[in-house]
Formats: sequence, C-alpha cells, structure tokens
Amino acid sequence: MAPAWSPLSWSLFFRTLSFGYMIDPHLHERLLRKIQIRERFESELRKEFGDEPGLDESLSRLKSQGFLDDRRAAEAFVRAKGPASRTYLETLLVEKGVDASEILADHDDMASARAIVEKRKNDPPARVARYLASRGFEADVIESVIAFPNTE
Repeated sequence: MAPAWSPLSWSLFFRTLSFGYMIDPHLHERLLRKIQIRERFESELRKEFGDEPGLDESLSRLKSQGFLDDRRAAEAFVRAKGPASRTYLETLLVEKGVDASEILADHDDMASARAIVEKRKNDPPARVARYLASRGFEADVIESVIAFPNTE
C-alpha cells in the first residue's frame, strides 16, 4: 500500500505539472529527506535509489533549486573527516565521484598533522606516527611534526 499523500506531496505534484514533465512526489520527498539529514553527493543518491523512474528529473530539479550540490557536500565531507592528509581526502572524494582538486586547493598537510599531534600529545610518539601514516601523511611530514611539534 502506498503512503498517504501529504499536503507537501500534493503541492509538489501540482508544481511539477507546470514544468512539463512528471516527477514522482514520493521519490522527491524521499530524496529531500535524505538531503535534510546531511549533505549528499549526487552519485550517492543515484547508487541508493538505483533505477527508480523519475530519478533523473528529481535530481535535476533538486540541483536547480539548490538543494543538491556536490561541491557543498564535498566541503562538508572534508570538514567531517577532521584533520587528514590531502592524499587521504582526495582518495575518499574520488571514491564518491567528485573532483577534489579545487576543494582541497588550500589544504595544508603540515597544519593538519600538527593538529593531530596536538590532540594526541599524551600518546607515545610511535603511536602518533602510526596514526599519521594511517591518515595518509608522508614520511617527511610525520618526521618533522614528531620531531618539532610546535614549530610553524
């Protein structure tokens, strides 16, 4: 049994008639709910909703209304990951299907590594070095940050 149509569903339904193409209001509402929880990538939504009819129209409508933006989602994703190396973040963003070059243009590996070292200042240096390596930092950055943690 299909869910009952809410007033929002009806208003979306009648608004879409004026655009000359039909979108599924239930699909549109589900997409909006996903985006309201957190910023989403278009590729993420395409993967999740598969080949539902009207998906392309709904996604293009959400883009034109400003609800769906891969750049904004990528920036939120990078912020949520916390301090990490540029290489690590690029790898994660490429997996999401986003070009990371302009998003990470001003990313500073040394500052990120220093933030991690400051946060983990009570841990042994070897443990901090392993953690930095797991976050994609290069050996020279790890060595300099471990040897001189408070220098700029």
